[in-house]
Amino acid sequence: MQAVASIAERVRESIGHRPRQLPWLTDLVVAVRQFGDAASLMLGQWIGYLLLGMNSPQTLADPSAMWISSFCATGTMLLLMSYVGLNKDDHSILNIRETQKILRSWLLATGAVLLLLYLARIGIARMSWILAWSIALLTLLVHRDLFWHLSRWLHRKRIVGSTALIYGTGNSARMLLKKLRLMPDMGVHVAGFLDDDPSRLGTKVEGITILGDSTELRPLLRLTGANKLYIALSQVPRRTVTEILSVCRARGVDFQIVPNLQDMALPRIRIEEIDGVPLLGVSQAQLRPWRAVMKRGLDIVLGSLILLVVSPALLLGMAFAESNSKGSVFMTFRRVGKGGRLIHMLRLRVGPRSDAPPSTAGTILHRFAIDALPMLINVIQGDMSLVGPRAARVKDVAGWDEFHRLRLNVRPGITGLWRILPDAPAEGDDSLDIDLQYIHHQSLLLDLSILLETLRNLALPRKSPA
Repeated sequence: MQAVASIAERVRESIGHRPRQLPWLTDLVVAVRQFGDAASLMLGQWIGYLLLGMNSPQTLADPSAMWISSFCATGTMLLLMSYVGLNKDDHSILNIRETQKILRSWLLATGAVLLLLYLARIGIARMSWILAWSIALLTLLVHRDLFWHLSRWLHRKRIVGSTALIYGTGNSARMLLKKLRLMPDMGVHVAGFLDDDPSRLGTKVEGITILGDSTELRPLLRLTGANKLYIALSQVPRRTVTEILSVCRARGVDFQIVPNLQDMALPRIRIEEIDGVPLLGVSQAQLRPWRAVMKRGLDIVLGSLILLVVSPALLLGMAFAESNSKGSVFMTFRRVGKGGRLIHMLRLRVGPRSDAPPSTAGTILHRFAIDALPMLINVIQGDMSLVGPRAARVKDVAGWDEFHRLRLNVRPGITGLWRILPDAPAEGDDSLDIDLQYIHHQSLLLDLSILLETLRNLALPRKSPA
């Protein structure tokens, strides 16, 4: 009893009183979100039809055709969203993967409904429907973003979510903790660590207390209310694993092992299987040739279009730079591009003179990334990409190891995961993990998802998840 009292005192000093969670609220949020998906799709289509009717009434079909097309499109979209896993509890950084799946579902639904409208001879103008359906995509993205914020708030307040313990305090455990903190919408709150070294009892690792060892797992699970256990040790005796598994099963606790990858981050690992035997290998972090051609085409077409659209803002920024800076309106930065080739990255000189205080106009131009618009020229020239890893400085590349140099397999980007994350690390292994996570999963839909998040972030910056 004295030992349990001692453990309870440790837990109380570390995490205080456990907040009351409402497990049923998770199912309610999921149900409301699915209903909101259907409502936002219908609302978006009818907003589109309303706008088209105000501008050109003759382009619209009869009401029955609009109802049929709206229900067909909404039903098809909901089925595809369920098929790709959008109704599951799947998480990624800033829910980029969710946006990617929505775009894929929307494209597939567009093709399917257009084919259905053709075969059924439904009398509605195809271009009018596509415009209305595009507005439906926007309303769906807004709806999902609102629910992302709601979910994150509920998880932050620990009204919903789960509590976890981590067995181990090494590099794998620290990496797992960083990932969980980077994605607060997962709702996994780490209550403490377990470590079998008695000298470390009560000390902190990354701000989290070591509450006890593996022999105290049963009372720690009860006192912390943990329903997840992560084992992040390089070697665990079979008997210890068996005992832990028995305790977890008895309490209904989810039990997972973080593989030891010799300090290599998970995005670098390729997982394959031969008849149930898992095989781990190191990915080469390269695009397939046809994907590389498509990405380059997107850079040229979309980069030129964006440059044309934002040219008035660019001219305004150049005029400001001319009147408030000495020398050229452009600054050039030496960076290392694809294959280790030296590139000169362009940027507007909107910063203040050395003898002048920061100007309001210069701050605004930097806040909305107008000073970064000249980098679109780098994109069109082929030195950079719209989306990619952070452009590396020459002095940093000199000290890179083999894994860091994987970043040089692709062109650096104007934006990327490193730009849209609230607390993205500047350099080091954490920055490398973020860049490699993009490189290993890059696709046209992922690029479009990151571009959409970048635009959203320029208008409404996300707060730090910490």
